[in-house]
Amino acid sequence: MFRTCLLVVACLCVLAVPAARAGDDPKADLSARETELAKETQNPVADLISIPIQNNTNFRYGPGNNTQNVTNIQPVIPIRLGTDWNLITRTIIPVTDQPIPDRKFGLGDVQLSLFLSPAKPGTFIWGIGPAFQFPTATGDQLGQGKWAAGPTVVGLF
Repeated sequence: MFRTCLLVVACLCVLAVPAARAGDDPKADLSARETELAKETQNPVADLISIPIQNNTNFRYGPGNNTQNVTNIQPVIPIRLGTDWNLITRTIIPVTDQPIPDRKFGLGDVQLSLFLSPAKPGTFIWGIGPAFQFPTATGDQLGQGKWAAGPTVVGLF
């Protein structure tokens, strides 16, 4: 689901790019931009705004074999810190339909991750920073009701 959302965002961004640019072959320029955009969508710390929505359906949940549904809205917003660094904000906002013990629907605890990452990564792409959890659940069954903080790291080749 995450990749599907990123693909949709990538397609919308590609459509927003003007087809005619300066150059000998506009199709070659567009193809190069599409390739670059496809790589950026796979990079979790790219300088690219995205709002993926992930749905998790858990069947046979709990003693009554009910169905639990958790939809995570995950906006990723990069902030440029000069020419060399980016601060990538990734927020997870869970919207939960919890069947037990009594059916509850609402917001879960929000998690915020902040990644400091080079603006122009090399072969190894990385980001490091803090992660925070805020007690924003609208019901006792939908979250832990606690503040939390810790480190977060991402890296890939």
